[in-house]
Amino acid sequence: MKRTLAALLLASTPMLAHGQAVITQKNLSTTAAWAIAGKALACVQSHGWNTSIRVLDRTGETLVFVHTDNASPHTYSFSDRKAFSALTFKMPSGEFGELLAKNPGRAAQASLPRVTTGGGGLPIKAGDTTIGSIGISGSPGAENDELCGREGISAVADQLK
Repeated sequence: MKRTLAALLLASTPMLAHGQAVITQKNLSTTAAWAIAGKALACVQSHGWNTSIRVLDRTGETLVFVHTDNASPHTYSFSDRKAFSALTFKMPSGEFGELLAKNPGRAAQASLPRVTTGGGGLPIKAGDTTIGSIGISGSPGAENDELCGREGISAVADQLK
């Protein structure tokens, strides 16, 4: 065991010598997250839907969480699972569910913590880089959660290029 560890350390030394010690990563700002959540909230309220809205940064940490006055308790955690799934798999959470249905070999991924196959989670991208996500739960149907999620993202779309 010690020899294996020593061999791994020695083998990785040249990579460390030529690699970067500091990297730059794109991330969603708190200001942008508030703008996204605010516009999504206005959307769900305009329809009279009782939802929870969560915006995550690129690491899966919550930047903004808000719910309407009469949102059901299950929507609190479900908005997180939808947002986390969209972030993790870099696609809408409902599309992830469709992917699993077509590829049963990936079914174990659905049992990961904070993951769901339900629609309502959308990645937030700057170019091709996923920098965050939004998850909405509680409207009458995942397509409506996604409608307001897209509306929320549109608040900063011009800044995500």
